[in-house]
Amino acid sequence: MTRIKIQVLGDLKAYGILFLPPSPGRYPLIIAQHGGLGSPELAAGLHPEGSANYNALIKGLLRYPVAVFAPQLLVWHHGQEPKFDQNELDRSLRQLGGSRAAVDLCMLRASLNWLLAHPEIDAARVGMTGLSYGGFYSLYFGALEPRIRVLASSCFVNDRYRINREDMVWTDVAREFLDAEIGGLFCPRPLFIEAGEQDTVFPAESFLGEARKIARIYDRLGKSGNFVFRTHSGGHEYDPDGAAERFLLRHLGVTHATDQCDSLEANDSRVG
Repeated sequence: MTRIKIQVLGDLKAYGILFLPPSPGRYPLIIAQHGGLGSPELAAGLHPEGSANYNALIKGLLRYPVAVFAPQLLVWHHGQEPKFDQNELDRSLRQLGGSRAAVDLCMLRASLNWLLAHPEIDAARVGMTGLSYGGFYSLYFGALEPRIRVLASSCFVNDRYRINREDMVWTDVAREFLDAEIGGLFCPRPLFIEAGEQDTVFPAESFLGEARKIARIYDRLGKSGNFVFRTHSGGHEYDPDGAAERFLLRHLGVTHATDQCDSLEANDSRVG
């Protein structure tokens, strides 16, 4: 485990934790993105209270021969240290024609550039996953970045007319790219999305409509096998039964996980 800071723009640096297997090698990379009020340390279970609703987001992946990078994005609130107001920053950046999300995406791209130059990372096998805000950034960064080969977005995809948080919508977004269209930009690469049936933040019932729109895009290209969407029985939490983890590992060709990954088709299905 190594804490790193990466130069982005001027005084702006991207921070994150890089986890590498104990033996030297060349490994697939999975970017594991925390959500709101989160941090790399919390998502990795390094806090006394454990990993909260991240479940095995990072801890599960560390059982396999993969590199995991957990970035810190600019999504925390008053009461956390250092003192910071993500919405105030977003409003200031919007006055300049940008957004906090755009800065976060720049930080992710700078981090990816650095990571893919690392001698122990296989640049041809890169995935990304995350919960909530992490699911948001995973989906958007995957749409922008062709080097992301497989993606799992948890507890984010939803009906933006119903869940229209100010930092997740932009001027004219309804005429351009809502969640289904962003998912379509990731097509035909392998994509897994999920929602919690007890989630009170991003309700599962308004997840299903967007998910079916993405399914039609994959179907039209004859790539329906590359798209899985499902609801799990939990709340606003990441992958409680390991389905997203298995999806990522299978599409990254992690051979040590073959037996577990082969069960994906039997145990996980698209919700019709």
